[in-house]
Amino acid sequence: MQHAVVDGYSSFLAKGHAPLFVLFLDVEPQRVDVNVHPTKREVRFADNEQIHQMVRAAVRHTLGRAQVESSMAGSVHAHLSGGASSAAAPFVEGTGIEPAASASPSFTGANVPAAPMPSAEGQTSFVGEGGTSYQSSETVEIIPLGQMHRTYLIAQVGHELQVIDQHTAHERVLFERLLRAWQGKSLPSQPLLLPEPLELPVQQALILQRHLAELEGLGLLIEPFGPASFLIRSLPVMLGHPDLGALVQDLMDDLEQWDSISSLETKVKPILASLACHGAVRAGRAMALPEIKQLAQDWVAEGLIMTCPPGRRVAFRLSGDELARLFDRA
Repeated sequence: MQHAVVDGYSSFLAKGHAPLFVLFLDVEPQRVDVNVHPTKREVRFADNEQIHQMVRAAVRHTLGRAQVESSMAGSVHAHLSGGASSAAAPFVEGTGIEPAASASPSFTGANVPAAPMPSAEGQTSFVGEGGTSYQSSETVEIIPLGQMHRTYLIAQVGHELQVIDQHTAHERVLFERLLRAWQGKSLPSQPLLLPEPLELPVQQALILQRHLAELEGLGLLIEPFGPASFLIRSLPVMLGHPDLGALVQDLMDDLEQWDSISSLETKVKPILASLACHGAVRAGRAMALPEIKQLAQDWVAEGLIMTCPPGRRVAFRLSGDELARLFDRA
């Protein structure tokens, strides 16, 4: 049960943190064996895997990112205390914008073909805001107000004042688009103008060699160029111009865990998260008001998810009512 709950939270929680939860599970008595432990500290379920999937789906539903789909034909009902919001908004393609004159061209609203929304079981399990009415960027007025320390974007989003971390917000947008494109088998890549050479220690080179085909399916084309040398030839189209050396090192950390993981999606998500992190606009990058509005629109379109894939906060929000109370206008 604990594994199912943690799996449901996924990277909503930052590394090193554990969820605090209360779980209510109703199961037909004949489907539970209570005699597997002498002091009754453990029980065994007849439908162990199905219950695991059901609890995981219940957590995801409670976090507001998916609708629970029962796979047990009514034999098991699991729920967690807490509110759930509506499903994530449909994908809205961004429109390309020109970067500010003083900025490097690392942020664009990439046009990515829309792919079918994944099922509840395949949906990324990240937090959504309970009770919000946001459905798409077209129905939420966004007024960009400025940027602080070239890191935090300030905007009115609907009736709220939002202070948004530009890197984590863009990282979340890129991750959602990459994941959806991969699930829809439509992840486009673009060739580099000049292939990037890559040298690795022998052990890492052997690991990378084993997984070149899987990486190509994620839009990352890397070719062998010697015993421990490689050429990076293409990247997913929406990543811009990341630091390839740092990106590959993070990818190697992910690939070293692959042999101990059986689920393909569990393997792929950390890779996509690393790609999104290195493709996202960095802190310290100046952004003009049109760019701020575009990024806020893209984030709203992806469901206003309040954490990046590794679990860091995306935004600080103040509603109109909270502002009124702060200024004694309530």
